[in-house]
Amino acid sequence: MGSYVAQRGVQAAVLLLLVSLVGYSIMSLAPGGPLAVYLHNPHVTPEKIDLLRHQLGLDQPWYLRYASWLKGLVSGHWGYSYYTGRPVLDMIGERLPATFTLMLSALSLAIALSFPLGALAATHKYSWGDNLLSLGSFFVWAMPTFWFGLMLQMALAVRWHLLPVAGMHEIDNRSVGDLLRHLTMPAMVLGIGSIASWSRYLRSGMLEVLGQDYVRTAYAKGLPAYRVMLRHVLRNSLIPIVTIMGLDLHVLFSGAVITESIFAWPGMGRLFLAALNNRDYPVQMAGLMISAILLIVGNLMADLTYAALDPRIRYE
Repeated sequence: MGSYVAQRGVQAAVLLLLVSLVGYSIMSLAPGGPLAVYLHNPHVTPEKIDLLRHQLGLDQPWYLRYASWLKGLVSGHWGYSYYTGRPVLDMIGERLPATFTLMLSALSLAIALSFPLGALAATHKYSWGDNLLSLGSFFVWAMPTFWFGLMLQMALAVRWHLLPVAGMHEIDNRSVGDLLRHLTMPAMVLGIGSIASWSRYLRSGMLEVLGQDYVRTAYAKGLPAYRVMLRHVLRNSLIPIVTIMGLDLHVLFSGAVITESIFAWPGMGRLFLAALNNRDYPVQMAGLMISAILLIVGNLMADLTYAALDPRIRYE
């Protein structure tokens, strides 16, 4: 197991290097740039623009800037924001707790709802409940996330006044209850796609396992239905959904960009969206690297979970 993890760690380092190289080159070679906003400002002279370009290091070739950025990344210095002039790590550190709170809430909500719904659909195949869940899943997949967020705000906040429209806290109110009220709608929006996807994968996996001989044998031996479902059906159906959950870890991070914008949630998603609009390269690269790291970590966790679910799997 240790050698396997070390091997995957080396592969992850090479993959992150390639992702950073491709991302930085595409970002640097794209039209415009951080100084494009000043080009049409009559109060900013060409001399000032040249001075800004030199101060930001944009007068150097992109590969030299990439080498400098990579050296700083390895040494723990992620550069300074072009827009605010602040260290990128400080800006991320201020918003990290809010984004992780939102991601963990959405992940918990997705696990709590997708597993019971998937099991219910599998054990009641082609019933009205199964058909209703299938229709709901397809509707969620076709539904734009921002539209669902706006509809929730319209119904739960504007019309019925059950939840706050946006933000993380009321003024002068930092209680846990107030946080949960503000967290409910963003977590629902961020987790709704995972609920639909994971429940369908679990339903498919359980239907396949329910037809196996060892399940029929377990029922024939008189084992209680809940033991058959938990020990034989559910456990052997989890490998496909564990794969999807590992891949969805970075999707939750990427989805937070839209969700945090809709609900004015003070997390990293809004920070990276502002960086995209302002062509703030250091902050953009930080967002890209965090998303890539989450994808790699999610896949590694899924691979390691396989061995726990299926004893026949060995990592040598």
